[in-house]
Amino acid sequence: GAALGLGLARRPATPLTGPTPPAARFARRTDPAAACRGPSPRNARVAPARGAMASESSTAKAGDAFVYPDAPRDDTTFTLHGREIADPYRPLEDPDAPATKAWVKAQNVITDEYLGRFADKGKIRARFDVTYDYEKLGSPFRRGHDDGAFYYFRNSGLQNQNVLYRAGGDPLAADFESMRDSERALLDLNAEFPGGTTALSTFSFSEDGKLLGYGLSKDGSDWSTLYVRDVETGENLPDKVPWTKFTGISWTHDGKGFFYCRYPAPPGVDIDAGDAEESKGGGDESKGEEGAGAKKAGTEVEANKGQQVCYHRLGTAASEDVVVFEWPEDKDWRFGTEVTDDGAFLLISVYNGCDPVNRLFYAPLTDVAEGQVHGKIVKLIDNFDAQYEYLANTGRLFYFKTNKDAPRYRIISTTLPEAGAAAEDDADALAAWPITEFVAQTDDVLSYAVAAAEDFLVLCYLHDVCDHVYLMRLSDAAAGRREVPLPAPGTIASLSARRRDHFCFFKFTNFLSPGTVFKLDFGANDADGQPGVLSRWYKTEVREFDEDLFETTQRFTTSKDGTRVPYFVVAKRGGGGPRPCILYGYGGFNISIQPSFSSLRLAWLQNLGGALVVANIRGGGEYGEEWHKAGSLRQKQNVFDDFAAVAETLVKDGVTTPAQLCIQGGSNGGLLVLACALQRPELYGAGISQVPVTDMLRFHKFTIGHAWCTDYGNADESKEDFEAQMAYSPLHNVKAPTDTPLPALLITTADHDDRVVPLHSFKMLATLQAVAGKAPVQASRPLIARIEVNAGHGAGKPTSKVLDEYADIYAFAALSTGATWSDAGADDGGKTKA
Repeated sequence: GAALGLGLARRPATPLTGPTPPAARFARRTDPAAACRGPSPRNARVAPARGAMASESSTAKAGDAFVYPDAPRDDTTFTLHGREIADPYRPLEDPDAPATKAWVKAQNVITDEYLGRFADKGKIRARFDVTYDYEKLGSPFRRGHDDGAFYYFRNSGLQNQNVLYRAGGDPLAADFESMRDSERALLDLNAEFPGGTTALSTFSFSEDGKLLGYGLSKDGSDWSTLYVRDVETGENLPDKVPWTKFTGISWTHDGKGFFYCRYPAPPGVDIDAGDAEESKGGGDESKGEEGAGAKKAGTEVEANKGQQVCYHRLGTAASEDVVVFEWPEDKDWRFGTEVTDDGAFLLISVYNGCDPVNRLFYAPLTDVAEGQVHGKIVKLIDNFDAQYEYLANTGRLFYFKTNKDAPRYRIISTTLPEAGAAAEDDADALAAWPITEFVAQTDDVLSYAVAAAEDFLVLCYLHDVCDHVYLMRLSDAAAGRREVPLPAPGTIASLSARRRDHFCFFKFTNFLSPGTVFKLDFGANDADGQPGVLSRWYKTEVREFDEDLFETTQRFTTSKDGTRVPYFVVAKRGGGGPRPCILYGYGGFNISIQPSFSSLRLAWLQNLGGALVVANIRGGGEYGEEWHKAGSLRQKQNVFDDFAAVAETLVKDGVTTPAQLCIQGGSNGGLLVLACALQRPELYGAGISQVPVTDMLRFHKFTIGHAWCTDYGNADESKEDFEAQMAYSPLHNVKAPTDTPLPALLITTADHDDRVVPLHSFKMLATLQAVAGKAPVQASRPLIARIEVNAGHGAGKPTSKVLDEYADIYAFAALSTGATWSDAGADDGGKTKA
């Protein structure tokens, strides 16, 4: 199925369960089943009692020094590798404790009072209502047979959730406008759930296109419930499958059911607890062991273990679903499923952590009756040495994208053993099974490949953080590849293609291009007589934005160890001189932070006169697996050094000054912000740390945190990991400043973040305020938090919440860097087309 957001139809790679960028709007969307995709620019205002207790704000400050509320604490300690570690704020790990709730309420009072000092915060929010109110359209895709309907995600502007539309007609005959009159909404969560906090987590159409399987998550939680909708009637079937997380939906081609992945229902938790907007469907399987009165899903912190691959047969209860595959010997393992294009095989990918590596098993699907997979599950790849991503197959001849002996990826082919052959049960034979290199590794990173138009591969390569698209034939690899021209350096934000269709669509964007959808018609020849004619299909228009007023430059600097590090600078033309600057980074989990557009940045760039800098530091995937590994585990310090090198260069080149420099990052990037602020406080004036990981000694004990050990290490199991983590763990490196204050810090989190649980933010904030907040030199630089309710890590966050959050973020950045508001650009009526 196509991925969420505004329409990526690309095959899943590693299920992303790591702490991904929550609201940066930079990370590209990848996996249809990914649990940690960053949210699209959306939002609403939230935290408990925000503004309601303004009369108490006077108690938050005495003179020029902030007076912070006392956090609940105790004398908890624990010992690791012979060293006793104090953990005094362990009580804050219980988000439901009355003392925790009272402390959260008091923190939001302080934050509201401080942000209210920026007199023009209301203008920021009003500006968002103008610049974000534009139509957003994803790449269209066909589902069903060759004459099937077309689908696309569209948002009219300020809708809380994108709407899935169905339309008739031939999109190759003209442009999007020719389809608009025939569209009808198939899945509109804004109408079905007006509160705005119910979001689409995954979806997939049956092979004949008659049924839509989809998952809904609530209040930002990773938990989702699966439903099935009749495409013609728009009505849901009775089927309801709760307690899924990090899953896709893989239909068998007979349309009688689908494979998916689930976890055991956590004890004492109800997936529908406190939900005033009950989703379609019924039954009591949504409740954990304690049933009614249980706490709400997404607020628990217990580790997610024991995932299972199941088959749901339509018309049966979820409790009757057959467990197709599980691995009791290691309950940390997670799974992904995919049915091959010809419907003949079930592929099961096995993951242990967030590294781009997986085992790959397959089972024949010649018959699926009563949910039983007939035939053995063959362990084609039974190790975690590399990643294998299915691209296409012709019978038993398969093509995979892999990083096996290729850190920048290549494509291989292999022919599966004959059905029933002895090799299927011979581990040694399978380990030595022959493969053929189909597309060799190049100097650039092969980001993804998609089969299209029967005989073509669409290849996307990453060169210095920007995408390049190529075409090649499956039947003639020796003929090489040819490049598809793109309008400028930038990013393929979404791509839809099927091997059975003679066309594909993709959406191009960059920092100054809101997005253009292109169509590639393989049924026509270009000027050189080659199949594949490229044309524009849809152009995005943004109100009051003139891209000619801004410029983007890519620059490079040298890190502490001599590594060349790229970064982008986006600012108004001709600004000159140092200016307020937001420096964004992530640096982890093989995630590449590529150019992308967000109209929310216009307030910062145009009205507040700031610059935006995006650093492509190690730990990401910008230059392949070697780049990723150079910023993970015991080399994590390289990430912070790279970020500091970019900051130092910005100051040296006169782009900004330390006092005007605000660093920003989310999730793993929130860890980056806090570690850098603590290590080099003199280099930054402020930091915005969104849903951060802060406790590097205990992160693996909560929800899906154990999957992050592949990037961070495990302090329990390794003394070397412990020593490396202790050196940078934000929670364990806070010291009272004497001469140089810490940067002003804003930490954001949410009560339903079950990816990076809020205890990370709570304990970090309490430690900062108790240790650093009382120092005289820190008096004028706040250490505060913005804590939302009914929100999670970021995915599916309503538009209204995103807009409110970013109004607060930019107000904090302005207060901290000296930026002032100008109405320039707000009323000129200009607009751009990309």
